[in-house]
Amino acid sequence: MNRTRSFTRQAALTAGLAMLQILGSGLAISAQGAPNESKHSLQVSARYLLFVSDGTVYAQNGATGQIEYSGRDACEVFNKTLTSAESSCGLVMIKNGIYNCRRLTRETTPGYTGITYAFAIPPDTGVPGQQCEWHIQGESMTNGNGWENGGAVQTNGVILNITKDAITSVDSTALIAGFWQRPNKHEMQGNQDFFKNLTIRFPSNQRGNEIGFYPLVASTVDYENVLSDFDMSYCSLPLPVAGTIGSVGITSTQSEQGNFQGFRNSAAVGWDTCYSLMSEHVEGGTMTAAYCRYAGKVGDTLNGNNTPVLHPGRIDRFVDQENINGLAFGSLMARGSMFNIDNYDLETSTSNTYTSPPTFCPNIHEFARRTNLNETNPGYTAGIINYTHVQAWVGIVVDPPGDIFTTGGSHFLVRQSTSSFGDAMPDSEKIRKSH
Repeated sequence: MNRTRSFTRQAALTAGLAMLQILGSGLAISAQGAPNESKHSLQVSARYLLFVSDGTVYAQNGATGQIEYSGRDACEVFNKTLTSAESSCGLVMIKNGIYNCRRLTRETTPGYTGITYAFAIPPDTGVPGQQCEWHIQGESMTNGNGWENGGAVQTNGVILNITKDAITSVDSTALIAGFWQRPNKHEMQGNQDFFKNLTIRFPSNQRGNEIGFYPLVASTVDYENVLSDFDMSYCSLPLPVAGTIGSVGITSTQSEQGNFQGFRNSAAVGWDTCYSLMSEHVEGGTMTAAYCRYAGKVGDTLNGNNTPVLHPGRIDRFVDQENINGLAFGSLMARGSMFNIDNYDLETSTSNTYTSPPTFCPNIHEFARRTNLNETNPGYTAGIINYTHVQAWVGIVVDPPGDIFTTGGSHFLVRQSTSSFGDAMPDSEKIRKSH
């Protein structure tokens, strides 16, 4: 079976374009990342440029070329840098490297004090009714196909690495957000957050109560070339621990926020739930979910979220790769809601599709398929789903009519790639499957 994904090709292309944009902006950090700002006359459109040299992180002002913050704790440097620019927001660029977060911060905003965060975007501008837009952009993306090359941990690109010391410094029941949008000061919709060419990495998937990207109270969020994973070989990932709150790779905002929730060439690997799509207005393009207990949850009640999903969502391509369970449409999907998936790329494994133990990724049997798509409230959501089912070490397989939904699905028009459009599953069959 050809396991090389277009995910890799697209990542390489977009990373190359990103590098051209960086060079075109005139960034001039030396190969050694020399921290002596007097040697640089940096004039760029970015508010700040972050880079790491010998374990020390530096934040360089994009207008003056001066090093304004530095230290060995990447979280402290990053958070101080963004706080200093919170009145106007803007573009923060990050050079390739591993940025070690050594200390976490407890959220102090009432209603959110149960959250401890690593990297954070500050609240709104402080002026009532005024929000702004942040662009957090890395130089290039980490290779998300960690199951290739024996599953080696990938160390390229921009990696925001949360250390074991940071994790153990807080109570085991505390919810840790790798990247967090801090709540507004004026109880209005928050900032617009754009993330590009970034990896959030936790030490292990055995703690639970962790979320990679968690912009819950932003108004708009856009992910491009982002990865949320663990400092573990993909081929030795154990079954993830959810904890009492959850273990989630990437989330949208809560619902009733802005009109755009973008996911382009994103990947979440090794979590209890790869994606938590709590919001309406989801737009996805090549969202990869791999080695998770749940590929994703739409209309999720994560951490007490209770905002209903009313407006439609759409994903152009969703890669559901070796997850135990497929997408779930949760209790917050309103009656009459809509969600369309044009290319659902389903790749599963079962206990009889490989030798024992398998020579490639010996842990793969841990993620053998149990259920496909599910609706908590059958018949509440409608949509169109086109899908292909590839079974590991077998190839494309033909599913019995209606098998894409384990529960629910009566209001979805479903077509497998092995059938013609005229053979789309009829309503009567879907209704039968939903009961």
